[in-house]
Amino acid sequence: MRYLFILLLLPLLLPAQQDSYFVLRGQVLNAKTGSPLSHAHVGIPQRAIGTTSGYDGKFTLKVPEYYRGSELQVSYLGFKNFQRSIAGINGPLTVRLQPAPSMLQEIVVMDEQTIEDIIRKAVRRIPDNYPDYPTSMTGFYRESKTNSDQDYIYLAEGVLNLYKTSYKNDKEGQVGLVQGRQVTLVPEEELRNSTGFSSGHLAADRFDFVKNREDFLEEDNFGAYKYWVSNITTHNDRPVYVISFDQEAGDQRARMKGELYIDTSSYAFVRASFEILPDAQRKYNDYPLYTGNWKGNRYFVNYREVDGRWHLSEALREGTWRDGGIYTNELIVTEVKPGRGKVIPYMEQLDRNDRFLDRTGTYDEDFWTSYNTAPINDERLAETVRQLNNQDKATEVFDTTFLNTLRRQQDSIPQVQSQSQPGRDSFNISYAPGSPPVLRGASNWGFHFSYGAGVHFLPTEAAAYTLGVYTTSPEGTPILELTDNLEARNIEPVYQWALDITYQDRYLLRWTLARDLWNSIYRESAIGGGFQFNLTKRYRPFYVRPMAQFSRMFYARKLGEADNDYGNFEADDKTIKANKVNMYLGDRIYSWKFSLEMAIELNPSRELFVRGDYRVPFRHSDRVFLRERGRVFPKRAELTTNGQEVRAWREGVEGISPIAGTLPTYAITVGILLK
Repeated sequence: MRYLFILLLLPLLLPAQQDSYFVLRGQVLNAKTGSPLSHAHVGIPQRAIGTTSGYDGKFTLKVPEYYRGSELQVSYLGFKNFQRSIAGINGPLTVRLQPAPSMLQEIVVMDEQTIEDIIRKAVRRIPDNYPDYPTSMTGFYRESKTNSDQDYIYLAEGVLNLYKTSYKNDKEGQVGLVQGRQVTLVPEEELRNSTGFSSGHLAADRFDFVKNREDFLEEDNFGAYKYWVSNITTHNDRPVYVISFDQEAGDQRARMKGELYIDTSSYAFVRASFEILPDAQRKYNDYPLYTGNWKGNRYFVNYREVDGRWHLSEALREGTWRDGGIYTNELIVTEVKPGRGKVIPYMEQLDRNDRFLDRTGTYDEDFWTSYNTAPINDERLAETVRQLNNQDKATEVFDTTFLNTLRRQQDSIPQVQSQSQPGRDSFNISYAPGSPPVLRGASNWGFHFSYGAGVHFLPTEAAAYTLGVYTTSPEGTPILELTDNLEARNIEPVYQWALDITYQDRYLLRWTLARDLWNSIYRESAIGGGFQFNLTKRYRPFYVRPMAQFSRMFYARKLGEADNDYGNFEADDKTIKANKVNMYLGDRIYSWKFSLEMAIELNPSRELFVRGDYRVPFRHSDRVFLRERGRVFPKRAELTTNGQEVRAWREGVEGISPIAGTLPTYAITVGILLK
């Protein structure tokens, strides 16, 4: 009884332990000018946790109680680090960062070969500088969309579990949503018409230029780019090269321009900012980067050193859609978990095709008050959220706690601004004049291949049959003649392949091929379309696919083996030479094929399906099939029974096929679909 009482109390005690944290608040300023520094990193680097300052320089950091003895560090690109013992901080903290001395005078003139050697060395050091084992992280993700007038349409954000494969493994990692929330600023119908973007939550993999070895790092592309050292600055009190790159005049192989930040000591890539050039932007399906209907895309990526290895800490992408609206993906890693990473359970994973907005919910204050997230670093958007609070929408999504709880990230992430600020990057997205293509992005389309085996319920009755093939007419000399009994059969085992083309994960075009397994002739080709519905979007996907197809099928039963005593003869424009010939009797059947398929997703690349078919024939004709025996390349012939050269008898009655070609039939197939 005593142990039972302890077990009942345990769930009540655990949350109290998990929620044991204290809050640090403050503001980060430029010591020289007194202006606020946004996106300064505030955290405990040894513990790989932190946050960033907002557009006004203010920050809120929630620290677990057991880290009270740690050191707080504040860093900003181009400024000296600030450090102080957390135990000695009482009340709000004002941090004044001192600009680092300019190192421009230390830049020596380097030829392009020397600069390329720096990049080569940094690439060679990737196995030493970045994790060679999978890692687990906690991250905070936010995405937003504006219209052509730059008014915000929606904002969605959430805490993510991240699983990144090692930098030796080119496979994509996994993402799980812990909890998300959203605010929509337009009517629902307008929201549906304005948002169709997916996979932004995969930013930890999509925008990791080091892991993906973007083309400006590839030695084969060095001739297409020009590189130069534009600065030497500091990052965490360590000097870094700032190497700018751009397209060599007229060389279309170069797809981007931007800046690389490389640690002068370890040769680690610590940061990059780059954008896709206009000509390269027109290319479709350039995954993992965004191209196609986008007018422009730019990326900002940061890394932070933890226990001697550099980990992704921030990734920001800002894309200008063809209507002029801005779509933003922002991921900030809030914690790098020690040890080898753990795979995210399948049912908790976000799929590449998921729209993050569809997976987020309303504001759960109890949940969010125990998490540090990230500040809204757009003053206009923050003001919009405040106005929504004043309109009592805060009870649904955001309240005044919102602006204080959006913290806990690392390093600086630049945002779109019309003018550059100290320590921030500024790009102008350029693109060729004229209208963008009218095609939708390639991500709307999908291609799936499936294979399986099953049975087709095709009843044939037991009967005695005689088949004859003659020289010119039934009154002529028989070339082949065979009389034998055909056993009754109700099912035909078959195997199938199918190729699917999907659009927007809803519409489906399918081409199907089916063949017999043994001792019969079964050849089907069908093409048609249908729909796909996911009935369990919040859990393991369970799909239902109704479909209609046009089917052409040849089906024949083997009657037996006939002796060819006649010698060489012509049939179906082929010369039959074999001494033994298999003879089959059957039908060519044209039908409408109606299918219902149910499938459950085993993993992101495979499904297990069960498919039921109902065929309604509308035309058929009797056929006799011949197959040579004993030859390396046997010939096959197909003959109609209404010609003068072929006759078929069923127990003395002429011209009756064993197949009920006018009756509806059923089939069932079980198999695997590959995505």
